[in-house]
Amino acid sequence: MTITVLMGNGVSIADNPDLNVTSLSTRLADEFAKLGGDQANEVLAHLANAINPEDEPSGFESILGPLDLMATALAAIAPLPAMFGTDQTEIVNQIEASSGFLRTVYTRGVAITLRAIDKESISTSTLDKSVTTRFVEAVKALDRSSSVTIATLNYDSLLLQGVLDDSSNVSDLAAGYAKSSSSITDEALVDCWAIRGVDNLPPSPIVVIQLHGSLGWLNSPEGRVYKFRLGDLRAVEYWERLEQGRTLWTPAVVLTSQAGKVRLVAEHPFSLAYEAFLGRLRASDIWIICGYGFGDQILNRRLGEIFRSSAKVRRVLVITYGEHPSESTVYKALGDPEDQSNDIVICRDGLPAGLSCEHWDLFS
Repeated sequence: MTITVLMGNGVSIADNPDLNVTSLSTRLADEFAKLGGDQANEVLAHLANAINPEDEPSGFESILGPLDLMATALAAIAPLPAMFGTDQTEIVNQIEASSGFLRTVYTRGVAITLRAIDKESISTSTLDKSVTTRFVEAVKALDRSSSVTIATLNYDSLLLQGVLDDSSNVSDLAAGYAKSSSSITDEALVDCWAIRGVDNLPPSPIVVIQLHGSLGWLNSPEGRVYKFRLGDLRAVEYWERLEQGRTLWTPAVVLTSQAGKVRLVAEHPFSLAYEAFLGRLRASDIWIICGYGFGDQILNRRLGEIFRSSAKVRRVLVITYGEHPSESTVYKALGDPEDQSNDIVICRDGLPAGLSCEHWDLFS
């Protein structure tokens, strides 16, 4: 029996409710209002509506995504004036300046958001073990004879806190053999590990795949991606420096709109993360999808393609809390919305209650 897990924001919320998207988005909007005045968020809302009027607001990605898209689009058209055969240096300079300004605002927003996530990602649970840790242990207990893959959409550190009690039993996309040191600020050198270029993860009881990056993943000025220890980033006040424009190292995360995600997940390191995850998902007998609201169109399409096309018999356990996502949303993502498949079981008890419910027992 092989198991692959997909974790969404709901798992982190079970440990700390302040990690919910609404709370984080409110913080971002408040910070932008402090920086740009009361009308700053109105302008950003108009921008979002102008780019895609059919998009439903979806938290901080709705704020940051349009900035990312506009900065990217302006950079792409910068060569255009020269193609019309006249001296358009001033126009090109204006386009590049506008793109750079929007990229700066975007990066500042990313810094604000990630700093808030880092602050809240230390579990405030009064229990001996966090909910995330208990979830990981329960998943592993389903089958101790083979490796378990846990893919996460979350940027926070709760999953790594939950699995790193015995780091020899865990592997991730950072290459342990590729340790180096880098100066991400004007401070001393900081240890880091290069993100792999191919899916050559060593066999281990738990494989962690961070699909959309992590608080500890940074892009170097030369374009390579490295993993850093969060304690080291906190020590040099990385996110504060990023917000102030005092470092050239930028977060390697997919903090953008759906359209922006299409571009980013096709690029390293996210393309590698998806390749590693989907390959293991395709080979798994059991899928456990926990805390994911099925709102990511790109990911839903990949999940559905594998679930519908494979002849492999598999079972899926979806753990959520409350009425959302609806059954039709889940079935539509994984298969025919009219096919109320017995292979898909939905538990609405959330975590940690879902670990001892009748639905969990079906997979034990």
